[in-house]
Amino acid sequence: MFSIFRLCQHPDYTQPLINEVEAMLKLPPTDHYNNLPLLESFLRETARHDPLDSLSVQRKVLKDFTFADGTHVPAGNVICVPQQAVMRDSKYYDRPDDFLPFRFAKECGVGNDATQKFTDLKPHFYLWGATAKPCPGRWYASAVMQQFFVHLLTKYNFKLENPKADLTYTYTTIVFPRPGLEILLRER
Repeated sequence: MFSIFRLCQHPDYTQPLINEVEAMLKLPPTDHYNNLPLLESFLRETARHDPLDSLSVQRKVLKDFTFADGTHVPAGNVICVPQQAVMRDSKYYDRPDDFLPFRFAKECGVGNDATQKFTDLKPHFYLWGATAKPCPGRWYASAVMQQFFVHLLTKYNFKLENPKADLTYTYTTIVFPRPGLEILLRER
């Protein structure tokens, strides 16, 4: 949902995405979803800017542990990565509070030239978890999101009913799309 909301807020990025999708559809079907660097970048930036949870890689400490610096974590505590804070940290991202849809376009590349994909595990990008136990469904989730966006971009024009509405609702560490937010669709 956040990707749709962001595209509604930044309609100037719609046409480049449509152009990319139209070019992709002219390729053999086996190459379709290997050639969408702008869409991959858009999805990755949305996930960076609007993570579904402000915390990630949550783990319960099973036995007392002391780090090399002397920090002690007693058994029973939960430790985690402050995902939202990391993904909005200027040490890792230029202009971290800005939504820059094509921030990752160069890295997402085309086909074999891509150095990263939306599904990749990278330091400072914890959407899919950590390298030891990443989300096993990330490829499926990415494929579904890309197919959904291809359909949406080729078949509909869309916008937020209220462009100034708050997009999110937060409960504890979870960030939800705001209930009741409406998107207006019109066939192309």
